[in-house]
Amino acid sequence: MNKIPLEDRLEIQELVARYAFFSDTAQYEKIEQVFAEDGVFNESVLGMPVTSGRAAIRDLFMQSGDTITWLIHLNCNHQISEFHGDSASGMSHLHAEGALNGDPFRILGYYADDYVRVDGRWLLKHRKLVLIAPLVGFGT
Repeated sequence: MNKIPLEDRLEIQELVARYAFFSDTAQYEKIEQVFAEDGVFNESVLGMPVTSGRAAIRDLFMQSGDTITWLIHLNCNHQISEFHGDSASGMSHLHAEGALNGDPFRILGYYADDYVRVDGRWLLKHRKLVLIAPLVGFGT
């Protein structure tokens, strides 16, 4: 594993935390702040479209906000597996619970992430949700 400067590690971990906070507090208009301009968001395992581009990702979240009653992400076990100065890759486990149109759901999995530093800020370049356990809710 590459040596990762502590400051970069902490900034990447903070990035992951900001994503969760913006999602969980329905600040969907701010979600684009954590993605690169050409970022990709992939939660296709939930039936969502793979979405590319900061503005399109924000719009997807704004539209989803109409159906999400409440949501909480619990991320842990964050690992940064590759680091190359201005790019990195990693994963963090996810336990998410919420309600979609009032119906409860639970997601157990992890985010497989690629990060990129742009103008001195770490951003999500690619975020993909990978399931570890069967979904609860979502019509299951």
